Amino acid sequence: MRTRGLVGFLLMLLLMSVPANAAVHWLRMEEPRNFGYFVGDTLQRQAYILVDPEDTLQAASLPKPGPISYWLDLTGVAVRESRAQGGKLYRVTLVYQNFYVPLDPRKLTIPEWPLQLSDGGGVIPAFAFTASPIRELFPEKSGETVATFLKPDARATPVSAGWAPHGLALSAAIALLTLVLLAWHYAWWPFVARPDRPFTRAARVIAGLAGDAVAAVDYRAALLALHRAFDATAKRRLLADDVDGFLAQHPEFAACRAEVVRFFQSSRDSFFGGRATASMPLQAVKTLAAQLAAAERAR
Repeated sequence: MRTRGLVGFLLMLLLMSVPANAAVHWLRMEEPRNFGYFVGDTLQRQAYILVDPEDTLQAASLPKPGPISYWLDLTGVAVRESRAQGGKLYRVTLVYQNFYVPLDPRKLTIPEWPLQLSDGGGVIPAFAFTASPIRELFPEKSGETVATFLKPDARATPVSAGWAPHGLALSAAIALLTLVLLAWHYAWWPFVARPDRPFTRAARVIAGLAGDAVAAVDYRAALLALHRAFDATAKRRLLADDVDGFLAQHPEFAACRAEVVRFFQSSRDSFFGGRATASMPLQAVKTLAAQLAAAERAR
């Protein structure tokens, strides 16, 4: 009889030693700093709770946003569930806002909060922090003078510019080179005395026209562009009878004599004979313009 009573007593002790929150493997807190809070500041606390896979946190046991006391409000509650260490991990985030206005540094405590699970429970522990007053410190009360009370300005720490000066110099050099090339292209100072290149301009205009199968107006535009180049080079209107004299004055174009004569003949046929491309197709005009432009650049 005594043995049976001893066994019952041991079973009762064993049951009493099992905690009520046996389903909670562990509860860990991630707390903010516990000092330096002023009226209106917020505190964010996070509780990590690992429970059995089949256990569930009861939403009704979570605190509800709102006033907790006359100086403390709970402004936000968030719960996130995930899997970890073979169980279920809950992250409970609580955001509080302090409304206490102390006259001197005061220690305040956020109360603990119990949480219920489907099997057992846990407690979010209390958290103590220091609230600081918002008021001016008077030098005369602390025994300091204005000269010693005002702290000197902090010295600026030199910051290395690294490659910034080199990059700036490279960018300036590229910009200057671009400006020089632009001045040369448009014959600005000091490139005003650059020789004019009428055949080069004409070759660019003619190259932009279509192929042989073009309208008469496009073909005549090509002829006119090349005529204007001849006129600009000769400094006067150049006709077919003036070709020999022109080539004598500009021997760099003498190699193209046959094509130049053919061009003037084709121009006469186009403007006065009604035959647009009979003697010299547009492609041949393009070729002649390119040859004259090359000779012009080589002189």
